[in-house]
Amino acid sequence: MTPKQEEYCRNRAIKNMTQRQAYLEAYPKFKGKPETADNNAYNLEKKSEISARIKELQNEEKEKISQEAAWTRQNAFTELQWLISKAKNEIETRGEITSPSVSALINSVKELNTIYAVAEKTEGGGVLDDILSAVRGISND
Repeated sequence: MTPKQEEYCRNRAIKNMTQRQAYLEAYPKFKGKPETADNNAYNLEKKSEISARIKELQNEEKEKISQEAAWTRQNAFTELQWLISKAKNEIETRGEITSPSVSALINSVKELNTIYAVAEKTEGGGVLDDILSAVRGISND
C-alpha cells in the first residue's frame, strides 16, 4: 500500500471523510473534475486491500473510543460512590436528614443506575425506595 493510499484509508476511517474528501486530501495534486475524483475514490475503495485497511482502522478507532468510554464510566462510578459515602456520613453524623444530603444521595444513585443500566426490582418499589427507607430508618434512630 502506498503512503497516499494509507492516508486515504485514514481519512475515511478516522476522519470520517466522504470518498471525495478523502481522495482530494490524500492526492492534493489532483486537478480533475469532482466527478473524476469520485470515480477514482470509488475504484480505490473497491480494492480489497484498501477496503480491508479501512475496516481495520475503523475497528481500531472503535476500540479506542470504547476504552475511553469505559474509563469515563469507571471514573463517574468512583466519583458517585464518593458522593454517596459523604452524603450517608453527613446524615449519620448529624442524626437528621438534610435536603442537600438526600438529594445528593438520590441523584447519585439515579446516575449510577443510568450508567450501569440497573433495572428496578420487580417486587417492591425499587432501588430508590430501598434507599429512602434506609435513610428514613437513620432519622428514626
